[in-house]
Amino acid sequence: MDIENGGLSFYEPPTENETFFIDQTYREYYPWRPAPAWLQSQMKWPEDLYERQLEVAYIYHVQDGFDFKSGVDFHESPAGSDTRYIIMRIGGVERFVAMHNAEFLDSAGRNLAGIYVMGCGDKSFGKMVFYGSGEVGMSTLLGPTAAVQAFETNDEVRTQLQLWGEHRYGNRLLYHLGGDLFYVIPVFLEVETSANRVIEKLGGVGLVDAETGERVQLGSNVVEAYYKMFGLLNQTILEEGEVGIESAYFDPVSIESGQYSRLTLMLRNNDNMTHHLYVDITTAAGNFSVLWHGTEITPTSSAGNTTFSLDVGEVGPGDVYGTAPLVTAYLPQGVVLSTYIVVITLRTESGVVAQETLLLTVT
Repeated sequence: MDIENGGLSFYEPPTENETFFIDQTYREYYPWRPAPAWLQSQMKWPEDLYERQLEVAYIYHVQDGFDFKSGVDFHESPAGSDTRYIIMRIGGVERFVAMHNAEFLDSAGRNLAGIYVMGCGDKSFGKMVFYGSGEVGMSTLLGPTAAVQAFETNDEVRTQLQLWGEHRYGNRLLYHLGGDLFYVIPVFLEVETSANRVIEKLGGVGLVDAETGERVQLGSNVVEAYYKMFGLLNQTILEEGEVGIESAYFDPVSIESGQYSRLTLMLRNNDNMTHHLYVDITTAAGNFSVLWHGTEITPTSSAGNTTFSLDVGEVGPGDVYGTAPLVTAYLPQGVVLSTYIVVITLRTESGVVAQETLLLTVT
């Protein structure tokens, strides 16, 4: 509609189908014409139609007769969830999509079944794809409902929610941050104005680790929550043109023999070109083990030192990369306590650019 004169223009969707009876019907009554590129990129798949399609897909995506009879792989929309139109990177390409998280139907653990994505804009318009989070009927990732439960049981969060009083949660979206999956949970507060009207404002934003629910942070906005999660509030400031380690710390700094400590690293490429980054974790002891993205890293030994090398990959100019490998050590027989020096080295394709020295106590 032209907002100046009220005139109507009728544009074809990017994937208009002349054999589809609805398209045929509307084509007979309105003067359709091809949509310009700027309009195609903004076109949304109708929300009501998408949600009706989801109701069918939740059940009838199951192809195996035994799975269908047992209902083990049926899905449902999490309570309080709604369709969101967002920009999502899929296969290295940024796309405009409608998305919905899905949980397993009547699952006691409320685990994440996966994400239903409907193409919008000028890429795969009207094509729905389901990205599963595990095997048939099984997933180790928390669903949105379980993520909220983990959020509310965190001591710091629970105290703040009690101070805020009346509140509600916005849509809980799943994002890839710092090498791991996190739920972003907005918290909205009810505020009474002088005109006796109740309005809502953003009270804060929470982050919840989707794998375990153990890492939880609450900030005034998503950036603050992210910085608190990865220890960036006390970060090293890198000058323009530098590549370095903004933050590196063990959590916890004291562990029992064989227990894992999370080594949280924030790496920044403040240069004006892309660099390939590598992280070396080096100790003078041979009793260490490192787990990264679920895989045990094979160390190399040289001059009495043991080094675990992580191939981070390419990081673009101005970008930050966060990751959190798991590190443990096993005390030799007869030793009840030892504090180890752990050297973190950041390398690019040109060589070493930064080093940090940390301590890890093992009992």
